[in-house]
Amino acid sequence: MDILQALLPLVPDGKVLQVEIGLHWTAVLAEVDGREACGLASTLQNAEYEHARRPSVCEAGHLEHFSARDLAALVASESFTEVSVGLAAVNALLPPPPN
Repeated sequence: MDILQALLPLVPDGKVLQVEIGLHWTAVLAEVDGREACGLASTLQNAEYEHARRPSVCEAGHLEHFSARDLAALVASESFTEVSVGLAAVNALLPPPPN
């Protein structure tokens, strides 16, 4: 996680357009520097996580109201599902490869 924490201040921010959390994949669609980008991450699961104490995704249903960089910061969460959202957001914020 140290690499991800060091990377966060270096990526541009963006507007979150859509967040989808599936059984195997998590996707974040964001507008970054005038282009749409989709970041994917594996949906991480933790059988030991106790859903009764805390929801697996805080603000579920409202993630589009966050900035993409704020979503990316979820890589440091204790919830594996939120970490998946954070990783997908980081991937959406990375610049496209050079031509």
